[in-house]
Amino acid sequence: MKTPWQLPITLALVFMVLAGCAADPDDAATADPLAPYLDESGRSVVPFQAGAVTGAVTATAGGLATITGDGASVVLPSNVWVFQDGRFQAPKTEPWSIPADGLEFLVPPFAENLSIEVHGPDHETVPLTVSTPYVEGEAFVDGAHIMDLYDIQRDEYPHRTPGQPNYKASQLYFERYFQDLGYEVSRDPYGFTDMPQLPTDATSQTRNIQAGSMANVVAYRPGTGSSDRIVAFGGHYDAVENTREAAFDDTSGTLATLALARAFADVQTDVGLLFGLWGGEEDGLLGSQFFVRSNPDIVARTILYVNLDVVSMAWPGPAVNPDPIVVSAGPDGPVADDLLSQGAHIFQTYVPEMPEGLQIYEAVAEGQAGTVPGVPGSGVNAQSDHTPFITSGVPSYFAFAGNVSNVFAFIHGPQDTIYNMTWFMATNEPLPEGTSNPPLEPERLAHGRHLLLRSFEAQLALPLYMTLEIDSGVYKPPVKDQA
Repeated sequence: MKTPWQLPITLALVFMVLAGCAADPDDAATADPLAPYLDESGRSVVPFQAGAVTGAVTATAGGLATITGDGASVVLPSNVWVFQDGRFQAPKTEPWSIPADGLEFLVPPFAENLSIEVHGPDHETVPLTVSTPYVEGEAFVDGAHIMDLYDIQRDEYPHRTPGQPNYKASQLYFERYFQDLGYEVSRDPYGFTDMPQLPTDATSQTRNIQAGSMANVVAYRPGTGSSDRIVAFGGHYDAVENTREAAFDDTSGTLATLALARAFADVQTDVGLLFGLWGGEEDGLLGSQFFVRSNPDIVARTILYVNLDVVSMAWPGPAVNPDPIVVSAGPDGPVADDLLSQGAHIFQTYVPEMPEGLQIYEAVAEGQAGTVPGVPGSGVNAQSDHTPFITSGVPSYFAFAGNVSNVFAFIHGPQDTIYNMTWFMATNEPLPEGTSNPPLEPERLAHGRHLLLRSFEAQLALPLYMTLEIDSGVYKPPVKDQA
C-alpha cells in the first residue's frame, strides 16, 4: 500500500527540477534525450551515450537497479552486488559487461546516489552520478511489505497465545506464506515428548505452558553448492496472554523473518537457508529449544543463526534523536568478537549513512549461554531464541531495537500495537503510563510509519548482506569449537 508520506522522493524531485532535470519522461526526451528524470513510479532514470551505445540506469535506494546498454560495460561501487543468472555476485573493481537484456544490481538501502563509470565499445568513458531516491515498496528487503503483513496479523490473527485459536490458525497462515514462496515447510510435533521441563526458580519466569506451546513453523531450502552448510534466521510468533497484537514482541521479528524469506525466494544460494518461526518463547524458549534438541543434524550444519526479536523502533527513527540498533553475539569469547567485528563491517559498508554512534554492539555478549546451570534463559540478553543455538555452539546474532525509553510500556500487554510503535517513531516520547493509542495528527503518524518501515530495512541489512558475504566466500563465520 502506497503512503502519502514520500518525503525522500519529493526532495529528490525538487533537486532534479532545480538542476534542470525534467520530472516527466516525455518532456525530458523532448528537451534533452540524456537528461535524468523520474519515471511514473518515482524511480530515477539516467540515460547515457557511450560512443555508439545508448542506455540508461533505473534505480531506487535499496532496490534492484537496472542498467541497459548492450556492448558497453560498467564499473560499480565497491558495496554494490550484481544480480546475474539468479545469483548475487560479489563486488569487484573490474567492469561488468552489460548484456542485451540489461544488468541488475542491488543499491544499498540508504544510498542517495551512486557514482558509476560506463565504458563504451571503443574505450569511451562516461562517468555518471545516479540519484537513488527511496520509493516505498521497491526495496529488496521490503519494509512496506512488512507493514502490509502487520495489517493482516492485527486484523485476522490477534491473540497468538498458546491455547488460543489463532495460535494454531496463524501457524497455518505462516505455512502457506512459505509454501507460496517455494520453501519446504514443516511443523514440529505438538506436545512435550522428550522435552525436559525447565525449573522455575528466582532466576527464571513462571512457566505457563499450554499444549502446543513449542510448535514451530520451519521453512527450508537446500543450497545448490556441494557443502551442506545452513544459514538460519528466526523469531518467535507466540504472544503473552492478554496481548492482542504483540506488534513489537514479537510480530516484528516474525514478519522480518517472512520478509527475508520473500527476498531470498528467487535467489540461488550455495548455502541452505532456514527460516524458523518459534513457538513458546514467552513460556521459556520452548519452541527453539525443542527444535535444537530434536534436529541435531540440522544444528550441526548451521554455520550462523540470526535472531529477530523486538526489532525496528530504531535508526532512522524516531523522528527526533534516532535510537541505536543493538547487536549482541555469542558464544562468548572469540566467536562473539569475530561476529561483532563482522557486524560493524556490514553496517559501515552497506549502510554508511548510519551514524557510527548508532551502531551499538556488546563487546562480549556475557551470559548468552545462561548463568544458571540448566536454565538457558537466565543470562543477560539470553532471553530469546538465539540462546539454544548458542548453547549448541552455533555462532549467533541477536539484533534488536535499542534505547526505547520504556520498552515494557510497549510489550507484554494490550498496549503492544502497531499504532503505538508508529506513534513512538513519530514523536520519540515515552508512551504515557497506562495509555494506548494516544492521538496524533495523520501526517505525523504517516511519518512515523515511514520511519518504522525504514527501520526494518536498516536492521535487515545485517542478515541480508551477512548471507551474501557468506554465500560468496567473502566472509567465513567462526567455527563452533572456538567457543
